[in-house]
Amino acid sequence: MFQAQTTVQAQKADKYIKTLAKHFSKKVTVENNEGVSKIIFSMGTCKMTLNNDTISLHCESSHQDGLEVVKDIISSHLIMLKELRSISIEWQDEMLIKD
Repeated sequence: MFQAQTTVQAQKADKYIKTLAKHFSKKVTVENNEGVSKIIFSMGTCKMTLNNDTISLHCESSHQDGLEVVKDIISSHLIMLKELRSISIEWQDEMLIKD
């Protein structure tokens, strides 16, 4: 399993998670549960978690290429949000080896 995570500071973090979840729900499955939205793409998933004024993003895929696509989709949509247009998103990647 390939994973990546990052955090994004935003004064309107709660609003942004809701906006992104609503946007993605028009094309893919989105599960919402009290401050957490999980976006389910065909190539992987991304969980957005609210923590005060921080959005924590955790993406997963069974393939490295799939993870890169999920990260690109999420990053490109984040920077469309007014407050986040000038941010640089730094992902931390890791690979989990299952026994």
